[in-house]
Amino acid sequence: QSRAITAYDGYGKVATVSAAWVIWPDASSEYVVTGKPLCVNDCKDDSFGAAVAVGKADEYDRHVMAVGAPTADSHQYCVTWSDRGRTCTSTQTPLYQSGRVYLYERQGNVTKNRWKLTQILEAPTVGATVSTQGDAGPGQQLER
Repeated sequence: QSRAITAYDGYGKVATVSAAWVIWPDASSEYVVTGKPLCVNDCKDDSFGAAVAVGKADEYDRHVMAVGAPTADSHQYCVTWSDRGRTCTSTQTPLYQSGRVYLYERQGNVTKNRWKLTQILEAPTVGATVSTQGDAGPGQQLER
């Protein structure tokens, strides 16, 4: 099941989703928070959010992706797809200078290895020190 988070209470750590779950979660349920797909590496690779940096040591090592918009015009994300979702035909560039940065990582550069959210950073102003935060916010995707 996949639902969009419409609200998040950081104090109680409760996420509200866009539609009720078809199968209700219980204490054994596991969740994955992901971002929206976008245009990175010619729109052919799997990725989440607006990638500002993707790095790796080698093909078999840990891959890390920073997602967010710490500076304006640092990246673009796809708003219109064609060719069955393989080609990005229209992009948008965020115009804001601050915001959250999401750090994802995975082992190896293969699609079967899912990106895992490891840290959320907050960049409140240009040039400010980035501080850590641990909450997912509205607009993020919650998968069960």
